[in-house]
Amino acid sequence: KLRLFEKVMSQELAFFDSEPTGNLMSRITADTVEMSENISFVFRFSIEAVVRIGGVAGYMFFSSWRLALLTCTVIPANSLMNRYYADWMHRNAKRSQDALADSNATAQEALSAVQTVKAFAKE
Repeated sequence: KLRLFEKVMSQELAFFDSEPTGNLMSRITADTVEMSENISFVFRFSIEAVVRIGGVAGYMFFSSWRLALLTCTVIPANSLMNRYYADWMHRNAKRSQDALADSNATAQEALSAVQTVKAFAKE
């Protein structure tokens, strides 16, 4: 989170003119939360998957090594499908984060302008 903040703060002034503050705040918050959730999920899932695959593979080769080798021929096709699915998920997650950042920026701009609007309306 600190490195992300340092990168944002090192941008040129023109960057801050073109990007609303709410958008930047939303992106920093959403991106760091998303990264922390993804990292913990990946570590937990990876360890669980390695143990499960190792156990199943060991049992398959113990039971019938010929059928186990036949089953292993599916691995390349499965890996390819997983890669396409991961790319699709990444694109959708990015779109979702962009939409969240835009909506948060709009909400912050609207809420920060409430005082000005009420002052002019003499409420």
